[in-house]
Amino acid sequence: MILCSRLNPNSIDLSEIKSLLEADVNWNKLIKKAVDEKVSPLLYHNLKKYQDKIPEGAMENLRSMYLRNKARNIYLYTKLKPLLKKINDLQLKAALCKGARLAATLYKDIGLRYFTDVDFFIHPSDWPQFKKTSEKLGFRREGYASSFPNFKTRKSGWPLATALRKERLTLDTHFNYPGIETPMSLDNDIWESAQRVNIEGVGTKIFSPEYELCILCPRKKSSKAVGYMPFKLFRHVIDQLAGHDIAQLSLHLTGEPLLHPQIIDMVHYAKRSGMRHVRFATNATLLDDDLARGLIESGLDSLTVSMDTTTAAKYCPQREKLFEELDSKILRLIELRHQLGMETPKVDMQIIRMNSTERMIADFVSRWQGVADRVTVKPLLSWAGLINVPQKSPTRRLICMNHLTQGVVQWNGDVSSYCLYIDHQGDSAGIIDNLAHSSLEEIFLGAKRRAIIVAQLKGNYDVVPHCKRCPDWNDYLNGVKLKEKSEL
Repeated sequence: MILCSRLNPNSIDLSEIKSLLEADVNWNKLIKKAVDEKVSPLLYHNLKKYQDKIPEGAMENLRSMYLRNKARNIYLYTKLKPLLKKINDLQLKAALCKGARLAATLYKDIGLRYFTDVDFFIHPSDWPQFKKTSEKLGFRREGYASSFPNFKTRKSGWPLATALRKERLTLDTHFNYPGIETPMSLDNDIWESAQRVNIEGVGTKIFSPEYELCILCPRKKSSKAVGYMPFKLFRHVIDQLAGHDIAQLSLHLTGEPLLHPQIIDMVHYAKRSGMRHVRFATNATLLDDDLARGLIESGLDSLTVSMDTTTAAKYCPQREKLFEELDSKILRLIELRHQLGMETPKVDMQIIRMNSTERMIADFVSRWQGVADRVTVKPLLSWAGLINVPQKSPTRRLICMNHLTQGVVQWNGDVSSYCLYIDHQGDSAGIIDNLAHSSLEEIFLGAKRRAIIVAQLKGNYDVVPHCKRCPDWNDYLNGVKLKEKSEL
C-alpha cells in the first residue's frame, strides 16, 4: 500500500509492486486499509496497469472509489470557486493550503487526492472581511475553537478560528501552522512569499514550498529580510576565499538552497575555484532529474537531506501526503550518480531527534542504512534559545566553536561569525560588517570579531545577545574536550 501511495513510483518501487502482486494478496484487507489511510485513489492509479494480476471485483471496487472521490472534489472546487474569486477581487491575505491546495497544484488528477474540507491560512487583519464575504456567499459558522485569536494582545496559539459551512463544503480557517507557536500575522515575509496559481480559473494565493513544507524552520522567528544571493556577490565571496585552505563551504543557512535559480552555477563556480568540499542541506522537495543531474555534474561533494518521511505514513499520515515523493527523489539521485559513474555528492539522510520523531528513528535508520552514504540523527537546535527545547540543560559554559571555526555571509552581504544568527526582533549585534564596505579578510581579522572572541574567552556572553541565551554551543564542540577556557 505504501509503495502505491506515491504519485510517481520509481523503477525500484514498480519492480517491488509487481513482485508483491505475484504473492497471495488479501485484497479485502488491503482495500480497507487504503480507505482508512485515504489513499485508495492512489492505489487504483498505480495498480490499474497491472489489471491482469488483480481480481476483477477488487479492481472495480478501487475504480469506483476513485471516481466517487473525483466527483466529490469537482463538486467542492465548484462550490469553492465563487469564494476564491471574491478573495482575489478583494486582495485578501488568505492562502489555500493542505488538501485542496495539493490536489490542484501537485496532483495532475484532482481525483487522486482525498480531502473532506478546505483549509485557508488567513492574516488576522483580514479575518473580519473574509468572514463577512463568506457569509454573504451563504457560508454559516459551524463552531468555534477554544483558541480564537486575541487581536489586541496577539498572543501565540491561534491554530483555528472557526469552521464555516455551505451545503457539503466546510472551510477551516487558520491563523498559523497547527502546532507552531508564532502567529503568522507577525511573519510578513511569509505573506510576501505567497504565489498565485490558477485554480478553477481564479488566481489563488498559496505559500511558497519553503513555508508550506519547512514547518521546523526557524525562519518564522526571524525578522531579517529574505532574498536570493546575487551571483555577482557569490563570485565576489568565492574569489576572496580562493587560495585559502577552506575546510568546507556550506550553501545554506535558514533558506532552501534548491529555490535559488543559480544553485548549480554556484556549486560549479566554487569547485572550479578550488573549494575542496562544497555542500548544502535541503528538504529535497524541489529535486527532479534535471536538477539532480546538474548537481552531480557540478561537482557538489555532499548533500544533507533533512526528512522524517520514511515512516510518515505509519506515524504521521497528515504529513505523508506532502512528502510522498521524497524517497523516490533521493533514490533517483543515487541511481543517477551511479549511472554517471560519479561518487559524489555523498548523500547524508538526516532526521532530527525530538518527541514527535523519537519512535520513527529506528525505522528511519533501518530504511536508509546501506542506501545513503550516511545516516544522521541530529539533536534539535533551539536556534540560540528562540525555540523551546526542554531537554537542553547546558553544563559549564565554554566559548562556542562557531566563533572560532566559521563565518557566515548572508544573501545581502552581511557577515556574522556564527550560523545560528537569524536576527530575531532586530537584534543586529551579531552582524560584524557587510561586504559592500570591507573584504572578508578585513572582517574576520578585524577588531569587531576579535572583540567578540575575547569577550567570549572572558565569559562575557552579553556582547552578542544571541550568545547570552544560547544553549546550543555545546552541540558545536564536535567532540573537542576542553578543561579550561584558557586552552583556547
